[in-house]
Amino acid sequence: MATNQNRWEVGEGVKAAIHAGIGREHLFITSKIWCTDLVAERVGPAFLRTLEELQLEYLDLYLIHWPFRLREGASRPPRGDDVMELDMEGLLSFAKIKPSVCEMEMHPGWRNDNMLEACKKNDIHVMAYAPMEGEQDPVVDRLAKKLNKSPGQVLAKWAIQRGTTSIIIIPKSDTIHENFHVFEWEIPSEDFQALSTIHHQKRVLDGEDLFVADVWDHED
Repeated sequence: MATNQNRWEVGEGVKAAIHAGIGREHLFITSKIWCTDLVAERVGPAFLRTLEELQLEYLDLYLIHWPFRLREGASRPPRGDDVMELDMEGLLSFAKIKPSVCEMEMHPGWRNDNMLEACKKNDIHVMAYAPMEGEQDPVVDRLAKKLNKSPGQVLAKWAIQRGTTSIIIIPKSDTIHENFHVFEWEIPSEDFQALSTIHHQKRVLDGEDLFVADVWDHED
């Protein structure tokens, strides 16, 4: 995406994979449009620039990074905590095309239960961002030891069993190999419930660097 300034590098990697024999149809490639391009006359050029930098003919998914620009009626008035929550019904009432995916911070320490249920109700798939947050949580640590898995594997599996797609930032190659095996086992129901009822809920990504902490979704 634009703010990461890595699209050329990603494009080179994708091109190398395709040249190595991986069909484009087997790749699901996502990018995002940045906030400054969220006006009608800039969306098209921004999208074409993304395709050029990624050296692709199409994207499988194009996300709005931070939806700063919302039509009137798309958000609820500030509540007691002086924040705003995206009104799914308000959004769908005027959206000409229903969103297919909603990405949000989501992990056992910030489950985003309300938005998850709203998306499920409206057949919108949820993409969990920062699902690895909480590796030091005592519940996660206890269950990892019980299941003989790493905390990261437990968190990744929890997100999958919730029916979400996970966006995982992986700094080490051994963690990549660990995650290859998360589809081979299940978290038992009582342990899944323990992860799904951790009492202390706190965002990790509060948006302070983008000056949206006071106007964006708590919870999303």
